[in-house]
Amino acid sequence: IANIYNGLGYNNCAAENFEKANEYYNKALIIFDRIKEPVYAGETLYNMALNVMLTNEYKIASQYLEQCLFILKILKRDGFRICNISKLFGLLAICYYRMGKIYSSKMNLQSSMQYLDHLYTTDVNAKGADRYLWGDDLFLCHYNNALLLMEDEKYEEALNEFENAQEYIVASPGFQFFSVTQYCIDKATLYRRMGREADAEQ
Repeated sequence: IANIYNGLGYNNCAAENFEKANEYYNKALIIFDRIKEPVYAGETLYNMALNVMLTNEYKIASQYLEQCLFILKILKRDGFRICNISKLFGLLAICYYRMGKIYSSKMNLQSSMQYLDHLYTTDVNAKGADRYLWGDDLFLCHYNNALLLMEDEKYEEALNEFENAQEYIVASPGFQFFSVTQYCIDKATLYRRMGREADAEQ
């Protein structure tokens, strides 16, 4: 029944019923904790993090994600069934960026990139078909880098990274409900900083 609650939580999150989604996720988490299923509990915490990130509650989301990483560390795993550890670090990087903790954001992006290193060549282009198995992770990698380059006022480089990230939005349709809106808002912000108001309005 806990997996049913998780499914209901996901459906409500996608439908922007965030409070209801959180109720279902909490029910699932209580059950997984009671029956001592840390992997399923970790996956639920991951879902809960996405849910609160969509309501801009980044501090709470970061706490959920840190708990996910703690579970993986204890279990000596590199991910859950529904996400890799590189994706968790990528999401944490976003949380810390939104909280104004730029150094922590950079450190988490670096951690994410270390786990994705096997996908890259020296010219920082992902290899072949393997990149589509890691679409969410690679999207977050380029997206986070774009945000941090914006912070450093390196606008042309940031725009290039936004374009790189866009490729993985298409490759990860299940993640689009989370990623597309924030991506578009941030890219429009970049265009405005570059004085490209017409592009920002598109």
